[in-house]
Formats: sequence, structure tokens, C-alpha cells
Amino acid sequence: MLFLSSSSSLHVAKVRNKGGLISNHARTYMSHYFVLLDTEVLSFSMSPPVEKDLEYLELPNGTKLFARVPAGDEDKAIVRQFRVECGWDLDKVDDWFRLTDEGYRLQYLFCNDEGTAVATIALDLEDFHYKDPSVASFSSKTGCVASLYITQAMRKQGVARQAILYLETQAKLHGVEWITMNTMVTNNVSRSLFSSLGYTEYKTEPRYIHTDFQDKILAVFYHKQLIEN
Repeated sequence: MLFLSSSSSLHVAKVRNKGGLISNHARTYMSHYFVLLDTEVLSFSMSPPVEKDLEYLELPNGTKLFARVPAGDEDKAIVRQFRVECGWDLDKVDDWFRLTDEGYRLQYLFCNDEGTAVATIALDLEDFHYKDPSVASFSSKTGCVASLYITQAMRKQGVARQAILYLETQAKLHGVEWITMNTMVTNNVSRSLFSSLGYTEYKTEPRYIHTDFQDKILAVFYHKQLIEN
């Protein structure tokens, strides 16, 4: 996991389908949160999902990265490779795609002009793996930034900052009122980035499980209010 900060601007271009709400990426979500039929929202307890068919980030050097929702075996293989490269959570990839299909997770790939995926980020709407409602919970409309990864060639270009800002926009569109992030207490680069984006620390406790360590790794947790009640 790597977060590197750099000042840059966020550019957004939207293409919506009929009805103006749901894009081609829309899926059938769990009925007790909202039901989609013929791209019309029948009922929901949180805001309906709004996926943009085209959205890009512009980095300080002028590079544009286009965001898309991963789907299918090819994209799953890309996410798997990213987890191999970072050394974390390879065993969770299948669960991530299932949770995305069920509406509990938003995940995105960022691609260059050639269509090659160079980064990824996700938002968990429930903390299924660690069961901490302060981190992510439908009932409190809290989501957690997760699985941020940037390929080696794209690091130190402001991708992490822009990916988080992009995810905040998507989170608000989905009705998320609070967003959280966490990292190892020793990761000063990530902690500095979180603070620069307006996140405040709210607790420290053991969280991460890794095969190379016998005990859980100590994590520090940050949160930020996106939508005021």
C-alpha cells in the first residue's frame, strides 16, 4: 500500500444513460438497500448508485487517467496481479468482486490512454472482513477507502491524492456521510496525506493480518465528514 501526495486538479466528464441515474455499469443490488428494474430506482434506503461512464483524473504533469468499474475475469486478473505486487489481500479478491456485485463495495480501475490499468481504489460500505462498524457501515452511512494501489511507474505523480478525491465524489453520490481510512502507524507518508485531505485521527488499534507476522499489525484510523446531517 502506498500513498504519495501532490497537488493536482480533478476534472470530471459525465455521460449518463436514459433516466439520468444509472450507467451501463449498474447491477442488481441487494433488495433491502435498493431495487433496480429497467434502470429505474424503485426503493432505496441510501442514495441510488450513480456511476459515471467517463471520468478522468488530470495529474500535475498533464497525464489523464480514466476511471472505470472492473468487471469480468480479465479485470479480476488485473486486481489479483496488483495484490501480488503489493503483497496484501490476494485471498480477498473473489470476495471483493462478490461484494461489489451485491452493492457492499465500490471499486475502480484507473487506466492510461492506452487502456492499461495503472492504479485501483475501492470503497467498502460494510467492514465485512474485520467487522468494525466505525470503519464502514450501511446503518451509519460510513464508507472506508480500501485497496489503493498504484503501479511503480505511476508513483510520485499525485495519483493517490486524486484517486481519493475521486472516491470521495463517488461516496457522496451514493449517500455516504462519513468516510474513513486506515494505515499502519509507521506509515508516515500515508498519515501525512490523510491529514492534508482533511481527515482526522480517531483511534489506534491492532487490525491487519499478514502471513509474515504472528500478531495483528497496529493501525491508525482517520475519518472525514462528507455530508452534513
